[in-house]
Amino acid sequence: MDKIEIFVHDSSDEYEYDFGIQKGYWDNIYIKKNEKVFRVNIITLVRLTQDCQSSLQWAGCYISDPNLVVVDQATKENIVKTLLKQDEMGFYEHLAQCDNKGEISYLKSEESWIKEGRKTFTLGELKRLYP
Repeated sequence: MDKIEIFVHDSSDEYEYDFGIQKGYWDNIYIKKNEKVFRVNIITLVRLTQDCQSSLQWAGCYISDPNLVVVDQATKENIVKTLLKQDEMGFYEHLAQCDNKGEISYLKSEESWIKEGRKTFTLGELKRLYP
């Protein structure tokens, strides 16, 4: 079984603290396995519970992000550990890949990362989180 590679837009300690620890989520993480690229979103159980309650009160339902992964803590170390465990369990065999010939389309939540009005990016433009 080929090992996965994990990429993110920002792997800084500040980003980990501001989003992973303080806000309980880390979106737009990219997994590369067998030349396929998958996007996953990380969320803590506490944050997911808050989001569910808020959505249920506001809209009467909760719709999760695609490929949502729930963790105890959204730290770099815990994210890598969780994604490696999911790989061992065959999780990525069932996901649709998000790239098209090496190009990945930006999501609306990634607008702050868009450079020069482009609509796509490559893994080479991201920060490697693992290995």
